[in-house]
Amino acid sequence: MTAFKHTVALAALLAGVAGTASAQVAYTGAVNLGYADIDGDTDATNLTTDFDANIAFNSGFELDLGLSMNRVDVDEVPFDLHMDRASIAPKYNFSNGLTAGLYVEKSELSIGEDVDMLSYGLNGEFAIAGATIGAFYGETDIDGLDDDTTDWGLNATYAMGETLAVAGGFARTEVDAFGEDLDLDLWKLGAAYDFGNNITVFAGANWGDFEGMDVDTWGLGASYDASAYTPIPVIASIEYAETDADMLGDVDVWRFGVTLPFGNKGTASAPLNSVAGSAFNQSPNTISDALVTAF
Repeated sequence: MTAFKHTVALAALLAGVAGTASAQVAYTGAVNLGYADIDGDTDATNLTTDFDANIAFNSGFELDLGLSMNRVDVDEVPFDLHMDRASIAPKYNFSNGLTAGLYVEKSELSIGEDVDMLSYGLNGEFAIAGATIGAFYGETDIDGLDDDTTDWGLNATYAMGETLAVAGGFARTEVDAFGEDLDLDLWKLGAAYDFGNNITVFAGANWGDFEGMDVDTWGLGASYDASAYTPIPVIASIEYAETDADMLGDVDVWRFGVTLPFGNKGTASAPLNSVAGSAFNQSPNTISDALVTAF
């Protein structure tokens, strides 16, 4: 976890430095605490912590921050499966709809042994009339793999007022290893609709193709905004999801979550620990992204 502490500390430092240069700051984001009951050939549970935030300064400078921590406890397995990610993406908003910047994401997977991955590169997006189209290009360094790994992807979101929001994207990781070119593809689609009366329904699906090994996940859920009855904003959510993976078989997942939103209220949204939520928060690392969404 040392790398995650350093990444979060750096993000906090950058935010503090930028804050001293500007008195006017707009921010939005959420913290989600989740629990998942996983039912398949082997039963498991997953405790999750997710954080996502955007900090925008009046100078045009923006900072995206992300954190995801998963602790999967598998029955009759003597160790836990850990899947952790931390990201930071400084960028500049040119006030004409165009935003461009950099991204760095550190991922740690532990399946008996730890595998560290560092993703970095360039990203940008263009916003117009409620729609945002984005793209990224970079690399991922994987411990123990000296060969080249290239990441690229496209994504889009559309908001219809504060009632409906949809998102979709495609990401590919190209690995040149052992004399072969391996393509790891991940498609995403998600939507959230605010019915009013504090109720939002969300749905999403992922389709992953890892050189003939498919990992397909879909989920449907609902959330209730209980902020009127609590001293701080609180949103409770529930989701049912299914994952069909060639190496795992069929897996049923019930997810429960508590979201603490902060900052400016945006459009209808899905919890960070949901399948739809992953479509709104695309990761440049298809390997960790597919695993996190599957569980």
